[in-house]
Amino acid sequence: MEKNELQKYLSNTTHTLAEMSNHFSLTPDEIEKTISPFLDSGLVFLTNTGYGLTEDYNIKLGTIVLRKSNFAFVQPLDAPADRSKDIRISGYSLDGYILEDVVYVHQDHWSNGKIVGLYKRNKQITGKVSQNNTKQYILNSARNADSNIKIVIREDLSNLGVKDGDLISCHILESKIDEIEVSFDKLLVKADEVGADISAIIVSNDAPLTFPSTVLVQAKMMPTSVAVSDLEGRTDFRDETIVTIDGEDALDFDDAVQAKKINNGYEVGVHIADVSYYVKPNSAIDEEAQRRGTSIYVADRVVPMIPVELSNGICSLNPGVDRLTISVIMDVDSSGKVYRSKIVPGVIHSHGRLTYTQVNNYLKGEKIELSQDIKDTLLLLKDVTRKIRRRREKFGALDLDSTEIKFKLDKLGNPIDVVKRTQELGEELIEDLMIIANVEVAKFLEQRGIPTLFRVHDNPPQDKLTNFKLFLRNIHMNQDFPHKVTSQTLSHWFKTIADDPQRPAISNFLLRSLAKAQYSPYNTGHFGLGEDNYLHFTSPIRRYPDLVVHRTIRDYVFNQETFVKSQLLARLRTLGYSTSAAERRATKIERDVDDLESAKYMSKHIGETFKGHISGINAQAIFIELENGIEGSLSLQDIDPTNKFKFSEKHMNVQSLSKDVEMILFKLGQEMEVIIKDVDLDLHRVNFITPTAQKLAESATKYQNQSRIDADKLSRRRDYSRLKYDKRSKFNSRERDDKKSYSRNKRPSSYQRKDSKNYHPRSDKTEYKGRNSTNREYSKGRKSFNRTDRRKSYDHKKSFSGGYKKTFKKFKKD
Repeated sequence: MEKNELQKYLSNTTHTLAEMSNHFSLTPDEIEKTISPFLDSGLVFLTNTGYGLTEDYNIKLGTIVLRKSNFAFVQPLDAPADRSKDIRISGYSLDGYILEDVVYVHQDHWSNGKIVGLYKRNKQITGKVSQNNTKQYILNSARNADSNIKIVIREDLSNLGVKDGDLISCHILESKIDEIEVSFDKLLVKADEVGADISAIIVSNDAPLTFPSTVLVQAKMMPTSVAVSDLEGRTDFRDETIVTIDGEDALDFDDAVQAKKINNGYEVGVHIADVSYYVKPNSAIDEEAQRRGTSIYVADRVVPMIPVELSNGICSLNPGVDRLTISVIMDVDSSGKVYRSKIVPGVIHSHGRLTYTQVNNYLKGEKIELSQDIKDTLLLLKDVTRKIRRRREKFGALDLDSTEIKFKLDKLGNPIDVVKRTQELGEELIEDLMIIANVEVAKFLEQRGIPTLFRVHDNPPQDKLTNFKLFLRNIHMNQDFPHKVTSQTLSHWFKTIADDPQRPAISNFLLRSLAKAQYSPYNTGHFGLGEDNYLHFTSPIRRYPDLVVHRTIRDYVFNQETFVKSQLLARLRTLGYSTSAAERRATKIERDVDDLESAKYMSKHIGETFKGHISGINAQAIFIELENGIEGSLSLQDIDPTNKFKFSEKHMNVQSLSKDVEMILFKLGQEMEVIIKDVDLDLHRVNFITPTAQKLAESATKYQNQSRIDADKLSRRRDYSRLKYDKRSKFNSRERDDKKSYSRNKRPSSYQRKDSKNYHPRSDKTEYKGRNSTNREYSKGRKSFNRTDRRKSYDHKKSFSGGYKKTFKKFKKD
């Protein structure tokens, strides 16, 4: 069943499974199997009346990529890398859905979205355990965050040794609009174990930490060495001087290289581990590798795509042992152009496991203990890759700056050192060889019309390109910028600013302006590399798309199998979506872990001074990248409290507003000296303050502390103010017994006669019978009254008031 046939049959109508079975002369099981890729890709969906085309109903299949309490964004499957095409969802249609649900969305003429149905929900869910007020066990997952949907665990976890904060894995039993019920599967990470914070980041992004038991059992059954029968039909490269070049901490080696001098230039060999020979389609290892999509490299571990029995064992091109490969042999001329190539199954015997440090030191002229054959090979590789790089840059390869950092951790998982990675000759050498191998494989398959997963990178979106030009104009860097932007013209212009201090910031902005690279069966070229044909072939141990390309070569080139193009494209399209999403997930995890370790590392250096350069600016803060590669933010309020600062979007800088001082400017690329103010370990943020602001803050703190001390001393002094009655009292001149304590009511007073205890100072004729007298009788001159005489008192007041008014009127008449 071809795609065009299916579209024509279902156009503006729906058909049941039985009707489709009769029409295409296939069994219902065959129809379900055939139509499955079209369902996964969103071309077809199942309605109440049968299968129909999503485009006829203005419906798109997409994944919920952002979920908040009152809105969400759905990323259509046909545009997984273009976030500008995400559909915003709000309202009641969002109720009951969580992050990563694959849903059907209807979009109106105003681009408002509404979820009309669920296609697929991942039943496995992971998160941290907590207990609510009713002692229910609750799962806190990234998937239900901000969704107002509670995830309740059915089991009593107290008997299973699970405590609050532990990471666990569950599977969904039942879903309601406001509640999801799950069942406990297994404990993943204890809250108090080493590396739990990194594990939490991995799990919160729904990446697996461990392999299922079926995968581990299958991995244990893998061979540990190459058998004689495995060599049938393979080209033997075991006598060639072939080496691997990787980082010092690398454990798996999926590429090895060699070079020879020939009459018309060089013969270069790139040998890639033949993972497809061991990992068969639909096996447990393959299904898990597809689900993972890629290996994840973080500070304290590698989360591998395939088990270590393969990644570090039989599939790894370890030195001194035979290993199976798929090899690309290329003839390169003196200009760096590949004029002939071939792809063959091979077997190699690596002559050396080299590190980038060794290669860089040797190519710089230092003495390194290596065999002469390996040294000669390295010199040839250096010559040929220089020519290859020169040609790549000429034809439009962009050399953009990006910062990578690596942390060294102690036994407790705490960062003790950070290293900023730099690309030297050894790294550039391997990068150039891998790129030309990927290009040659892509050309080979494209010329033969064999569908596979290409690595595509579209031209920059016009709106983002316009914003980039405006950005350049604001920082006065738009001189000589090309009117027509192509990979060649952009690459040439970028070389002209190689020494400009603003280049890193420009490079960072350009990276955000470019379209996102993704995997797709439709070859649209790679803008960033300036290549019309490109794919990923050289890392099948750690990237599933590379394994897909290896299988394509094995099945349709080496084994000459036939295929139905439409079915193969539909399946590859689905794989392109899933592997692109897995790559983005891995990138996010790696960045989040770097931010976490950056915050932990800098928390030990609070108050210390560092140098860096401005890497970004917005209305709230200046972002500064330190010399060690760690980035943090400097709030505008922490620049200088005696001055006011404002972000200028027009000029992309921060300007001082005070008229009393000379204008101060902060712009991209500018070097700055900052002090570590504080660190937010929860949000993984590092906050800076300038030395000027720090001195003022310290002075203010010192003044406040001294004021508190002075106030405290003052509060401890005895208050004699109530004892001093110089004019009214003779108390000061009296001899006082210091052992007695005096209160307001008991202290002696000059108003009190010694011969009368009931004396009142108002009048000698007044007799005071005590404040606690029950009848409260007062004697004032000739008149006495008690509580019963209050009415008379009121009458007296009335008469007084009336008399006052008459007096007032009389006064006015006068």
